[in-house]
Amino acid sequence: MRAQMPVVRSLVVATALLGPAAALAYTYDRGPNWVNLSATSCHAARGSDELKILRAPGEAKTSSSGAPYVTYFCPINRRNTTFYSAYKQAPSTPNREVRVNIQSIQIRAQDAGSGSISCWAFGTSKNTNATLLGAAKFFCSTVGGCSGESATYVGTNTVSINFPFPTTPMVSYGFACNVPPDSKLFYSETWIDPNP
Repeated sequence: MRAQMPVVRSLVVATALLGPAAALAYTYDRGPNWVNLSATSCHAARGSDELKILRAPGEAKTSSSGAPYVTYFCPINRRNTTFYSAYKQAPSTPNREVRVNIQSIQIRAQDAGSGSISCWAFGTSKNTNATLLGAAKFFCSTVGGCSGESATYVGTNTVSINFPFPTTPMVSYGFACNVPPDSKLFYSETWIDPNP
């Protein structure tokens, strides 16, 4: 018990010296920022398809009644916009807090072979309210995915998709996937840099 007392006292002293102001002064103005998302946070594009998604810890699976596929929408959390607007002091670039500089979105999934899983990025424009869609990537035996469909692929892999509109002010963004029956989404990891 005596050996632990000096350690506890030194922690208390260090905390007292720094004070709450030092903790509040730190800002997240460096990148990259990694945003992780479980597939259980995704939802079906159509309400009637929500019943065709079977959720378990860490995965979302399309049931056998989901033919030919169910479209999953997976929004990416904005977290704190002060991270993304760290460099908005430049008056020549307005709305930096809604300009998201996403480098890539990595999606882990298992293709059961009843069709090919495809995924793409989306974002809703702040100025026009239009939903913009990126190019689709398909799960295949190549890590990172393929630009064309591979109907014979069966297995677990990771696809990497780009966010093709980094300077468009967005009010929401994320990715979507067409997931055929008995195939599963597991999780995603999004790499976000400070705003351009």
